[in-house]
Amino acid sequence: MPPESTNLDYEGEIAVIIGKSGRRISQEKSWQHIAGYACYNDGSVARLAAPHTAVDPGKNFSRTGGFGPWMVTRSEIADGEN
Repeated sequence: MPPESTNLDYEGEIAVIIGKSGRRISQEKSWQHIAGYACYNDGSVARLAAPHTAVDPGKNFSRTGGFGPWMVTRSEIADGEN
């Protein structure tokens, strides 16, 4: 828990795991750089982010982003599938 707050706000998200580096990648080739997907819990302090136009002040505290524990590989979900 960051010292700036007594509780965290939780945001369930899907993390895209990059498996291959690149630069100036076209949209068509972007799928080739994705290794897979995983659950991500983005813990933040919303009251610190709310007064700002950027959300950074309420995020990026050490150890507040729960990740995993499993990864779904790109081959298990068709590219662009809903």
